Amino acid sequence: MSFNFPPPPPPKQKEPPKEFNFPTPPPPKQKEEPKQFNFPVPESNEIAYRYTSKEAESLFSRAGKRTFEEAMELLSNVERIMAGEDIIASLQEKYADKEKKMKPDLNTLNEVIRVVEKKVANKKDEDYFNEELGKAEAGGNEDKIRGLKIALDVFRAMTAPRPWGEGSLIHLPPEGKAIAIGDIHGHPDCLRKILDESKAIERIKSGEKLFLVFLGDYIDRAKPADSGDAAVLEAILELKHRFADNVILLMGNHETMHVKFSAANLEEVKKEFDKRGATVESEQRITNGWIIRWKDRETGERAMRLALEKPGGGVDVFGESSSPHDFPESMGKHFQDKGGDAYGRYMQFFKTLPIAAVSHNGVLLLHAGIAKGMESVKDLVNPTPEVEFQVLWNDPWDCWHLPNGAKFALSDRDGRRGTIFYFSEAAVSEFFAKAGLKALVRSHQQQNLVWNLLASLTSTDYDTPNIAYLEFDLKKEIADAKDLDPGLKEIASWH
Repeated sequence: MSFNFPPPPPPKQKEPPKEFNFPTPPPPKQKEEPKQFNFPVPESNEIAYRYTSKEAESLFSRAGKRTFEEAMELLSNVERIMAGEDIIASLQEKYADKEKKMKPDLNTLNEVIRVVEKKVANKKDEDYFNEELGKAEAGGNEDKIRGLKIALDVFRAMTAPRPWGEGSLIHLPPEGKAIAIGDIHGHPDCLRKILDESKAIERIKSGEKLFLVFLGDYIDRAKPADSGDAAVLEAILELKHRFADNVILLMGNHETMHVKFSAANLEEVKKEFDKRGATVESEQRITNGWIIRWKDRETGERAMRLALEKPGGGVDVFGESSSPHDFPESMGKHFQDKGGDAYGRYMQFFKTLPIAAVSHNGVLLLHAGIAKGMESVKDLVNPTPEVEFQVLWNDPWDCWHLPNGAKFALSDRDGRRGTIFYFSEAAVSEFFAKAGLKALVRSHQQQNLVWNLLASLTSTDYDTPNIAYLEFDLKKEIADAKDLDPGLKEIASWH
């Protein structure tokens, strides 16, 4: 038997491999050149700036450009305004006995102020004081009549919608908003940015109850070096002249430093430096004392330290390259042969500046910090030299809590400048409990801090973005510093 098997299929042809057509890669992208921004080149050494506030632009159109005579006239006008803001000085002048050449006793005036404060706290109004005055006049008691007239004036100052001064302390009104502004240090561009961004001048002109509180340090480290100090001083003085009730100028440590240097004793300083082999290059007579220019920075620094230690008769001591204390040089560059006179006049003005401001809702504003030994804000009315010095120099401890729960510790800068202390949260808490305060607003350092009881505004003279100002409500109840402003305003240094 044969089997007829079907023939096998022809061998399968091997298929050629599939070809994959990948897209051709694009040519490598050429690296783009960085964009060039063609800002207009300023005609002077000031930085070009595009304003959004016409009022700020108008203010700075003249700042730093006045003649010596114009600048000093502006200063004199502001001095007259500020002389009338201190309620104690005003009452002493108003109720002085011209025949006996006697002014009301300071202790008596302070007692009247404390009594009126209690009456205001107990909701007494002006009618109450008028009724009491009417009773006294009917009884013919001259001493009581005079006392009640003083009390009525104090009441009107306390309840007016504007700040009022009590010695070195400014009381802010019970409602409205405040803008606290940190160190400016001769940088008009920073002040311009703050005023431009906040629209502060427009808001004040529109009738808003807005109060600018400058925390001091208007001078030194200026940019531009030849006009920055002059521009900042003229801008803040113009603001104070135009809006007297809305602008508060506090003292900073740089202002008091120059005032202290102008009280150093010339002969003692020269003798001391003769012993050390240092020489004086030149002397320049000025209205308020002397400026000595030393041959190098180190000598100038030693001279400044000596000046603080040797209070006396009338000299200013600075190094040839004396930044960060170069205000005299700045005045000389700007006003030329009148620089010394300008410096002297500004020294007289700085001596009159108050050192702190306080609000009804418990905010204390000052340049540096609380002082050891302070019991209440009344210690700021007529402060001792120690309290005034510490308010302008003390710093918060970096970690906020000093070792072993200490409240104050001697600063490592103490050897240079006097008795400077670090203060802790414990110190602030204790003081606030006694004084009825909620928040401390200060500047003085290159650090942006918002702790529970403290808001620290960075100086504007550093090359990083700075928290330079904050705005808060004077009527709003607050628990601590974090309630002041949900986001502290941030500005960039325009260096």
